[in-house]
Amino acid sequence: MTLKIQAITSTDGLNVEVGKSYYVESDELAGEFKVTYLEVIPSTRNASGVDVRAEIEVPSTRAAAFTYHDVAIDCILEDAR
Repeated sequence: MTLKIQAITSTDGLNVEVGKSYYVESDELAGEFKVTYLEVIPSTRNASGVDVRAEIEVPSTRAAAFTYHDVAIDCILEDAR
C-alpha cells in the first residue's frame, strides 16, 4: 500500500511540496528540478519503517520533453528560490 501526499517535511527540516522546484543531488543527477509526485511506501530495509520517494521532472534532450526520475526524499537538499 502506498500513500500519495502533497507536502512533507524532510529529516533536515526542509518542507518539500509537489509542484515546486528544489536542488536535488543523487547518484544519477544533480541540479534544480520540479517535484511532481511524493509517495510514502513501506520500507524495503525493515518491516517497521517507511520510505519517502519524490518523482522529479528532468528536461530531456528532445525539445519540450521531460523524463521523470524517482529519488529518495533525502536527495532534495534545498528550495530552488
